[in-house]
Formats: sequence, structure tokens, C-alpha cells
Amino acid sequence: ACLIMIVGVLLLTAVRGVGHFWPHDVIRFSYQEDGNAAPQTLFGEHIDTTVTPAAMARASGFNMAEGEDALVQYQLKTGNRDVTGADFRWIQERNIKRQDAPADLMVVERREWGNFYGTLAAVKENGTVLAGGEQAWPVLEKKLAEALAVFDKITYLEKKEIGAINYGLEQLRLKQRSLELKNLLDENAKKEIDAEKAAYELEYKKHQAQLSELYQQIRKYSLVAVTDSGVEREIPLAKVVRVYRPNAMSIVDKTGHYLSKLMEFFSDDPREANTEGGIFPAIFGTVMMVMM
Repeated sequence: ACLIMIVGVLLLTAVRGVGHFWPHDVIRFSYQEDGNAAPQTLFGEHIDTTVTPAAMARASGFNMAEGEDALVQYQLKTGNRDVTGADFRWIQERNIKRQDAPADLMVVERREWGNFYGTLAAVKENGTVLAGGEQAWPVLEKKLAEALAVFDKITYLEKKEIGAINYGLEQLRLKQRSLELKNLLDENAKKEIDAEKAAYELEYKKHQAQLSELYQQIRKYSLVAVTDSGVEREIPLAKVVRVYRPNAMSIVDKTGHYLSKLMEFFSDDPREANTEGGIFPAIFGTVMMVMM
């Protein structure tokens, strides 16, 4: 029974999760929530569909026409949490006036605030427009690749080089404390520890100067995106993980994107309060705990 339950949970997780990283089309809806209001434009991924019987829908407070047998609702992932305050939205199928999937709709995967859905308006360098319209897309791909390379250098310096310096300083502190407890901290030992500490501090200042230069490089570029409501948003490329246009991608492109996301899931650190990124620390911790 235990084996059946374990295998069942694994199969359920695989079935529900296998399509999560696939780049689904972003749909543009013309949606009229109130019959007297003008239709509004919505961008989003169609995540789920629910069908509610008419009697149950009426009991829940929905206005149902005489001929309607059921209320069909779509759950959309609309993203843009920093603009609207929510990642998801429910809409009613009967209020959709038109829907299509334009090739220029893009998804911006960010390090903060989740996905951004919209259209690309321009790419900027230090506040000056480098390219706009369709010419902006190849420029964005090039500048994002440069920004990601700089981000990798920053991560390496902060985690590896500066991390090693902090570790060395902590070891020196412990060494000094140990000598104090043993009454062996004489002038020669103090000079030796101070010399090592000064070497670490000198190396730290060198890395800080490198970091300052790299941060200046990565902060130069930004993209300007337009939301479904027409609001323009400037997003620094330092905060962007990837940008793609799922509606314009071929099966080969989508497969490559899927494999890239899958690899990131197993090899990267988590971000966005463990809702995005990878699970490598959890895997590493579990393996180490089992081994010990």
C-alpha cells in the first residue's frame, strides 16, 4: 500500500508538473465584463477552465440568462503583479468578444514580481532609446545576453570570491579566539593574524571595485514594455531572467526553452520566496542528509 501511494504521488506530480515549463501561448482577449461598458483588452495565459451548472451559478450570485445551461469561466495568468496587484484572474466565456494570439506579445521573466506580459516598445541605454518598434527585439536579445553574462560575473564574485574572503576572516577570528583561550595570543601571533586580515581586506576592496564596475554595466540597459491597459513600464535588464515571444516560437524553439527551464529547475537556486527558480539547494541538502 505504501509503495502504491508513493508511486501514485510521483505519477501525479509528474503528470501535473511535466507541462509547467512549456511556453504556452499568450492570448489577447477582448473582454466586456459589463454589457454597458466598453470592451477591455486582456493579455494572459489560459491556465484552467471551470464549468458551473446554471442553478449553482445563480445560487452563487451570477446572473444567468434563461437559455444558459452552465457558466464557463477561464482562469488567466495575467502576471504584471507590480501593476495590477494580482497574478491571476477569472473571466467568463460569455463575455469574451474576441480572442487571438499576436506574434508580438512577449513574456518577461523577472527576478522580482513574477512574469510580465505585454508588447515591447523600446530598448534604452542610460535612459536614451537605442531602438524602438520591431527593430527593438534583436537589440533586446543582444543586450539581455550581455546583461546575463555580467550578472553571472557578479554572482561569481559575490558567492565565490567574496564568500571565500568572509570564510577566511571568520577562520581568523576563531583562530584568534582559540589562542586567547589558551593564553597563547602573544605579539607575534597578533602580528601574523593582523597581516592575514589586512591581505583579506585588500583583496576585498579589489573585488568591491570590480563589483562596482559590473553593477554600472548591468544597470545601463532597460526595456520599455506596454501592458494590456496601455501602461508603459520600464524594466531594468538587471532584473530580467529571460524574454521570449511564445506565439512566434516554433516547436523546436519551445522544446529548447522547455529543456532550458527544466535544467534551471534542477540546477539553480530558488528566488521569489521559493516560487520561481530552481530547487538545487533542496536536492543537495536532501542528498547530504541521507548520506550522513
